[in-house]
Amino acid sequence: MPKAKEKSSKTEDCLNQPSSTPLVNRLQTLLPPVEDVFSQPAWYLDTGNYGLNYIISGNLFNGYKSGLVVELFGDNSTGKTVLLMSAVAEVQRIGGIAIVNDVERRWDWDFAKIHGVNPDDVIKAYPDTIEEFSTHTDALLDEILNCTPIPKTIFILDSMAALSTLWEMENIGTKEDQGKKAKRIKALMRVIPKKLVTAGAILLCANHIIENPNVQYGPKNYAPGGKGLAFQSSIRIETYKPSLLKVDDK
Repeated sequence: MPKAKEKSSKTEDCLNQPSSTPLVNRLQTLLPPVEDVFSQPAWYLDTGNYGLNYIISGNLFNGYKSGLVVELFGDNSTGKTVLLMSAVAEVQRIGGIAIVNDVERRWDWDFAKIHGVNPDDVIKAYPDTIEEFSTHTDALLDEILNCTPIPKTIFILDSMAALSTLWEMENIGTKEDQGKKAKRIKALMRVIPKKLVTAGAILLCANHIIENPNVQYGPKNYAPGGKGLAFQSSIRIETYKPSLLKVDDK
């Protein structure tokens, strides 16, 4: 009861303030003070493609905006990893930090050098499960938030589809219930994006396309992992294989 009276008294004091005080400020006093999660100035990361920059940011020289989750999904050999390598090279060029989670263990660092990446300055991680990726990404974000000034940072995940779960690793040979993986990805996406905003970092996730032959209507292809990643991604870029040009039926 004393707490209820105290709250009621605070509300009355707030609403009884002089009318010259803006209503927004008076209502704000009813809420507990919170840390400004938007304290980091926004910055943009060039995608390496003027056309793509303009589509996602409205400016030829901008690109991915800080604090966002970006999903790159499509068939194999459609340029997803090349876009990721271009992002790593660009963040290194502006003096930032790149953290590459090579789940598939297929990053060709010699090929990355061609795109301007300095492999020696890349923080490399090789997570096997969603839980492992979530734990060390959360720890890295906490450490980045303790830096002064906070560095411009990007996290690369290649790929979301290749991440397993602890349940699957402990039950090899047993058919995995895809609902378990989707739930863990949703849990991950409820935590990490909030810290990305506070740190002004960017998360770039590659994902695969899987065909579902049982679908009779609508698109037969989908990105695995449930709707968690798609829902939290502010930018979703689908990549396609180039069409072949025919000349004289050749």
